Amino acid sequence: MLWVMLLLSVVLTSCLKEDERVAPHQPGQSTEGSFNMGTNYRYQSYFDFASNSFVGQNSKGVWDLGFETTPQGFAIITNGAKFCKVKRTGNSNFDAVTDTAGNPWRVDVLGYLDSTAIGTWGTYSADTAITNGVCYIIDRGYDESNNYVGFKKFIIDGANSTSYTITYANLDGTEKYTTTVTKRQGYNFTFFSLNGAGAEVDVEPTADTWDISFSQYIYIYRTVEYPNFPYLVVGVVLNSSNVAAAADSVSGYENIVLADTANMVFHKQLDIIGYNWKQFDGTSFIVKPQNVYVVRNRNGLYYKIHFTDFYKDGIKGNIAFEFQQL
Repeated sequence: MLWVMLLLSVVLTSCLKEDERVAPHQPGQSTEGSFNMGTNYRYQSYFDFASNSFVGQNSKGVWDLGFETTPQGFAIITNGAKFCKVKRTGNSNFDAVTDTAGNPWRVDVLGYLDSTAIGTWGTYSADTAITNGVCYIIDRGYDESNNYVGFKKFIIDGANSTSYTITYANLDGTEKYTTTVTKRQGYNFTFFSLNGAGAEVDVEPTADTWDISFSQYIYIYRTVEYPNFPYLVVGVVLNSSNVAAAADSVSGYENIVLADTANMVFHKQLDIIGYNWKQFDGTSFIVKPQNVYVVRNRNGLYYKIHFTDFYKDGIKGNIAFEFQQL
């Protein structure tokens, strides 16, 4: 009987597979990159961590308005890189609006579609927006050559799940146009230029192809002395489609590993990276490489990034950075 039990033990043992060894997680290689924003910080560019590539670039002056593209979305943003501002006139008589007197100028709060300068412009239902008929004035700010662009007045005539209709003109009523702006599927916004007869323009790449953008944008300082002071800054902004980030100014770039992400708080606030990785010393910008940001990209992968120079090769606005997949 004993020999039978021994035989069974040998047979069963031979049938069991050895435990498979799981290879430890290997992070990616730390990689250096850079982006030259050009004279007057003229370019906006869009970076994808996974491919280590800039997947789009445009001159900041090519657009004025950005139209939300989801079927039930009707928010309209303005170009902060040009320092665009909007005045809500409260007047529904388009022809009667001929100057900028009256209500205060407003700017977008970056990333908050419920806090745009234009605001709620109508009554929204599931897939239709009926206009309130109010005329707006946009101060179009400064182009990529730092030339002042001027004013336009406009009304949003309405919108549905696939498009918007707008009417716009110079303040004196000349160059008046009514046009349709399509909701480009796959993009966060459809961008539109008010130059001449107007046109949809290519700005951001499709939403599923990039993680962060390098751009100027408006930051609103809130202090006792200046409770609502908009200021143009240079920084890095998240893709609003499923990208989040956490900031760490203590651990150091070399020391942050994948396990650390379990204790990090990730935010979808678009300027969580922002401009504060550098500071102005009265003469020039000094980067703060100890400020590290961990980005969770649209596919759920984690990358750490920090910035190492604002004057790479002696060129102002030539931003150098280092990143690594965790």
